[in-house]
Amino acid sequence: LKITHIAALIFSLYFLSFLRNGNAHSWVERAYFVSNNTIVGQPGFPRGNVLRTSPSFTDKAMTYLLPPNGHTTNTFLPSDPFCKETQRSANQTSGSPVLSAHVNDTILLLYQENGHVTKLDEDPRHITSGVIRVYGTSNSSPTDTLQGINEWGFDKFIQSKGDYGLMLWASFDDGDCYQDNNTPKALERKTLVQRAHLEVEGNDLWCGWRVRLPAISP
Repeated sequence: LKITHIAALIFSLYFLSFLRNGNAHSWVERAYFVSNNTIVGQPGFPRGNVLRTSPSFTDKAMTYLLPPNGHTTNTFLPSDPFCKETQRSANQTSGSPVLSAHVNDTILLLYQENGHVTKLDEDPRHITSGVIRVYGTSNSSPTDTLQGINEWGFDKFIQSKGDYGLMLWASFDDGDCYQDNNTPKALERKTLVQRAHLEVEGNDLWCGWRVRLPAISP
């Protein structure tokens, strides 16, 4: 997900775990500028985005599964790219503009839970919804690899003075989100205090985490 500001940070949301393999997947759908706990302005979208309203939309168009087909199960190679092939360059598709924000702004990354939260009890193999990591860099490259970026930690972000590193490590479940599917978890969360729903969410409440854009020192 590309964010245009003074240093043009490139953000990637990396899901380390999924609830139900092959059944549903999630990705950052939109990003918003947040001010005083309120979503402000128009959304920004990931690179190579395919809108759900597009006739060409499929889950496969927006998911990037690793290891890819042909690899030994759970084997990751040093050469495995970090991004999906349609997202390795700074290409914004029609109707999916980049988010405009500035240094020290707070942005909200939104993604759908797709049952990874509200239907967790239906899969005894998983006790949590997994975790996410958000990495930031001012100098992304089409040759960035999963293993290379996965070595970045919070210390790298500090040492590089905000130029690159791990910005967020959090639970996939933000504690509020739900799919309106009448499961006990969804019914419970619908009774809780929650932010105003966006029109695109309908009766669902998408998951989201906030990150603050750093001031990158030369």
